[in-house]
Amino acid sequence: MLKLLLSGYRTCQPVCRQPLGQLRPRGKLLTTARNTFNQQTRNHLVRSGAQQAVRTSRGGSKIVQLLLGGTALTVTVGYNCRKWFVHCEAAAATSGRLVGHKTPGAEGGGTVRFDWGKFWSYLRPHLVKLVGAVLAALAVAYFNIQIPNLLGVVVNTLSKYARAGMKDIDTGSFVEDMKAPSFRLFGMYLAQAGFTFVYIFLLSQIGEQMAAKIRQDLFRQIIIQDLEFFDENRTGELVNRLTADVQDFKSSFKQCISQGLRSFAQLIGGGVSLFLISPQLASIALVSVPAAVAMFSFLGKSLRALSKRSQAQSERATSVSEEALSNIRTVRASASEYAEVELFRQETDRAAELSEQLGVGIAVFQSLTNLFLNGMVLGGHFMSTSSISAG
Repeated sequence: MLKLLLSGYRTCQPVCRQPLGQLRPRGKLLTTARNTFNQQTRNHLVRSGAQQAVRTSRGGSKIVQLLLGGTALTVTVGYNCRKWFVHCEAAAATSGRLVGHKTPGAEGGGTVRFDWGKFWSYLRPHLVKLVGAVLAALAVAYFNIQIPNLLGVVVNTLSKYARAGMKDIDTGSFVEDMKAPSFRLFGMYLAQAGFTFVYIFLLSQIGEQMAAKIRQDLFRQIIIQDLEFFDENRTGELVNRLTADVQDFKSSFKQCISQGLRSFAQLIGGGVSLFLISPQLASIALVSVPAAVAMFSFLGKSLRALSKRSQAQSERATSVSEEALSNIRTVRASASEYAEVELFRQETDRAAELSEQLGVGIAVFQSLTNLFLNGMVLGGHFMSTSSISAG
């Protein structure tokens, strides 16, 4: 059909060259010219189209072929253009303006594996200081085991002279008996204080230097990312990774090295001392402690998950305040000051709620631990006095 129309226009005489007839008054000149032009154009289209159809048709079947050809053209164009269609879905409903923020506990992903090789690359330059800190921590653990034994010797000496009575006490023998354990106890206190200073000082240096290096590498890795990375991650979250997360790593590193080594050494030393004092009580503790450790490990796993949610919610609240303050002109222009205050209040209340739940969990964990340990001590005392049997 388009070909027929174009061929007709090529063979027609331009309308502008045809006479317009007798001129009318000036007021009706444009109206008459427009009507004449439209009428002649319409007649010419009908006449040229009919002539072309008669020349190219062989009966009425050619008209049907023309119609079918147009239909086929439409179907072909639609089929070839099917990839131009776009499927759109409505975005998930979100509350307020927190569209790109991660909801605590809702982020996906598999288990994050700790990169020990990367950790060793940060720790290797401080290996000498780390060995010194470990030895100092082990020395502190040794003194923590020996000091109660010396205190027991001092208490036994005092109780012996207390039973003898004030009149029968020989001052010279009392001083002689108390001199040796007292000086040894005083020396152990001084040594414990000195080694405590050494390992805390060394661990502080190692932790601070490692944290500074991690911050520098992390900032360099963030700053070279593509712009798409900054579109997907909030500025507040990135700042928290540079500050809060590195601080948590530093604190955890120092606690694991200091308290972990001391606790491990004290566990071994205390177990050996307990076997030397009472093998029966040590055997009971050896059976009951693993069961308690398994139960406390399950509680600790729940507390770690709750701690992660609480930290994520705190970062969410920080991001809200950071964005509001960074875009204060936009907030003022839209008169959204009180809306931002209300949003920040909701996020901080949620963070406080999660922190309170974490505090309750830690309190339950500590109370159960103390109850278990005190129960073991009380049970051992009852067994030693034959108040209860071993079963």
